[in-house]
Amino acid sequence: MIVSDQIGNKIELKRKPKRIVSLVPSLTETIFDLGMGEYLVGATRFCVEPKGLVEKVPKVGGTKKINIEFILDLQPDIVIANKEENDKEQVENLQKFVPVWVSNVIAIEDSFDLIQKLGEIFGKFETAKDILEKIKTKIEVFSKQIRDSAYFSKKVLYFIWKKPYMVVGKDTFINSMLNLCSLNNLGTTIFSNSRYPVVAKDELTQLTPDLVYLSTEPYPFSEKHLTEFKELFPNSEIRVVRGDYFSWYGSRILKAIDYFGELFELDFHRY
Repeated sequence: MIVSDQIGNKIELKRKPKRIVSLVPSLTETIFDLGMGEYLVGATRFCVEPKGLVEKVPKVGGTKKINIEFILDLQPDIVIANKEENDKEQVENLQKFVPVWVSNVIAIEDSFDLIQKLGEIFGKFETAKDILEKIKTKIEVFSKQIRDSAYFSKKVLYFIWKKPYMVVGKDTFINSMLNLCSLNNLGTTIFSNSRYPVVAKDELTQLTPDLVYLSTEPYPFSEKHLTEFKELFPNSEIRVVRGDYFSWYGSRILKAIDYFGELFELDFHRY
């Protein structure tokens, strides 16, 4: 079977994968949700979902530093990686020995394509179709409600790092999720030359976002950082937000929409 990944590679699989290694936390969760968890023989130490199941899977290192020798010892039929989250050189080295399917998710539509393609690879067509239908139905309901809410089209700055300050810009999945929430991401309009702009303190004080979101990942922002950002943005609503719900693609989007409903105080739980 010849399959295409999301960066244009053609990958030959000798059989439907029965031994899978995932190098991406959100895709490890998606593999379980597709009903393929029992075939997962390796994952990274950052693959923490679904809790109670993924702990039993052997760990092959981190997303940026994998143990290639250990992965090969696991004799995987396929390795699932990501263009942004994994190291290019390590992935290319791994490709010399084993089929590596590389995802590349920038927009929410890419995530839909990913779920469908993984469903095809694993022979889980109906499960993938069901997940996609549920996601699209939730998005349709959520989008109607957010358009009628007080948050519609508000200006937002979404911080992912501190020292230096770093925000989310264009051509990122997080920006796609902010767009889904009908928010106006200042990271794309003010700092349009970078996917993850580094911003000086004096630049930040010139901005007037309605919302400032401090993500819990990759930098672990928490309530203790609120005072610092309140000084920078005295007139903004500042919130610590779950980074996984904004940055994890795949089946996690189902849970993300529910989280957004709570974040924006919508009566979304009914759906």
